[in-house]
Amino acid sequence: MLCQSTSRFFFIFCLCLALMGAVGCRKQRAPDYNRSTSQAVADVCAALLAGDDNAAVLAIQKLQQNPESAGFAEITMHHVMRLQQLRALNNILLDGDYELLREWLKETEDCGEASVDLVAYSGHPDAMEALANYLKGMPYTTAEAMRDELDKLQAHLHILNTSTFFREFYLSQHQRLTELRQKAVQSTEARLLTALDKALFSGDLVEEGKLANALAAIHPKHSYLQLQQTLPNTSSLPGPKGRELQPLLLAACRVWDALPAELKGRLAAMRRSQSPISLCDAWLPFRESGNQEDYLRLLAYCRKRPDNLLPPSQATKDYLRHYIMNSINYHAWCWQSPCAGVTEVLARLHQAGSTTPK
Repeated sequence: MLCQSTSRFFFIFCLCLALMGAVGCRKQRAPDYNRSTSQAVADVCAALLAGDDNAAVLAIQKLQQNPESAGFAEITMHHVMRLQQLRALNNILLDGDYELLREWLKETEDCGEASVDLVAYSGHPDAMEALANYLKGMPYTTAEAMRDELDKLQAHLHILNTSTFFREFYLSQHQRLTELRQKAVQSTEARLLTALDKALFSGDLVEEGKLANALAAIHPKHSYLQLQQTLPNTSSLPGPKGRELQPLLLAACRVWDALPAELKGRLAAMRRSQSPISLCDAWLPFRESGNQEDYLRLLAYCRKRPDNLLPPSQATKDYLRHYIMNSINYHAWCWQSPCAGVTEVLARLHQAGSTTPK
């Protein structure tokens, strides 16, 4: 029984081998591998990596001859044409010839040769030219000029903002614009305060009112305006520094008659020990004390100014009354004649001049 089973298994095994051999004999031979196609693909890739468009086109044309690689060849040719167009676009941009760029884009699009990417660049010449014009005007020194040029970029922001670098640059320009505006306001304030100083010193309250209104228009809560309300109701001396000192001195000069005597004394003492920074500043000590030293200090400051402005007439009258006229010897012969002649007038002038400090 065991021998029969073994013989049967061996027969089946031999039969399977015979069948496998018969099937193998009828199998077709595999076709030869087309190495020319793979070489053409390699040539295309090498040319693209090297940026050699002409070599890439020649290799693609070889691929187009094989029906099996025609689809790949078409896609690759489209890619190469796109690269050629973008390189041409970039070269014109580098030259900065935006008019030529507009003409080239229009001609390429009209011929139906423009890729989707190239069509998307149709608005770029205007945007790039606007940015180039803005850069030519830098650096801007006034807020008005800078604002006008930034406004010209508004219509192109949808294109320019695609660049991260431009977004950072645009933000920095707006920060610079804010700084210029602040400087412009500060410059206007300084100009108005200088004009207010001269108007108060000269006693021209009409002009002072106009200047105060102009100051309120740009800074309604300016310290010069507010201090006029608070100073008459305080005897303590504010301690302003830097830019806030000038408004304090001008406000004090404007409402001087309403200030408490204690505050007047503190203001005069504070400024008497410092070099004057304005006409009103030089005037305050004499206005409080009326003494000769303070007047001469005021007179010296006026003489140093290029406009040769004289001290206020009332200050000069007070000084003459207290320090000049009282020192004149009215018993001298030149003062005795009721109708002075040339000799008497000259003598009087000489006597008055000899008592006037130089």
